[in-house]
Amino acid sequence: DGAIYRGERGDGINRQRAATPEELQKLFSNPKMKKYRTSPETEHYFWLPALGLYTGARINELCQLNPAEDIKQDLATGIHYLSITDESETAEGVDKSIKTNSSRRIVPIHSKLIEAGFLDYVERVRKAGHKILFPAWQPRNGKASANAGKWFVRYLESIGLRNEEKGARLSGFHCFRHGFVTCGLNNRIPQTLQLTGHETGEVDGVKLSAVAKGYWTRGIADNVAELKEAVERFD
Repeated sequence: DGAIYRGERGDGINRQRAATPEELQKLFSNPKMKKYRTSPETEHYFWLPALGLYTGARINELCQLNPAEDIKQDLATGIHYLSITDESETAEGVDKSIKTNSSRRIVPIHSKLIEAGFLDYVERVRKAGHKILFPAWQPRNGKASANAGKWFVRYLESIGLRNEEKGARLSGFHCFRHGFVTCGLNNRIPQTLQLTGHETGEVDGVKLSAVAKGYWTRGIADNVAELKEAVERFD
């Protein structure tokens, strides 16, 4: 208390950045990652970053997903989606949480993930009775993602991608969130910030006051078709 900082570190010095297309190629085409994909014992090492790439979700939002309750299919459209919430059942040792009210959302599953076999992986985890999507990573300190996050940092380092450049670090899982938002905004993809759970004060692109939003009656998955169309534009 009362200490005055007299150094030269500016705001945002620890900010991460989006991975470049070339870095993403190196991350996913590395022989390590290809080997991870081929074994049921290691495939979670592939699915976690793949989900991050195509959803922009926070690592803890993904790791605490319950395969039996949080990965759903809309009956009217047949669209599969992630339900990001803190209300469903979870595993022992996990304190399920979301960052803000706007973080409670749905994210349709990109067709590339489905083609790669993600729903098959979900079914295997569900049949095994697990209540978190990546049970191979044991929860720690109430977080389903604590050990997963440490693994990903080590993976970046092991393949020569970790970068600690001040103000533009590539040092953890948040690079996918930065990349998703950057891609969406650069390409004017609608609902980008709704997909990532950022508070915008808008509903489907319409600016609403807090009072008006209070009158808005709609289920959380009522616009799943529009969100799916937006997700599919992320290439």
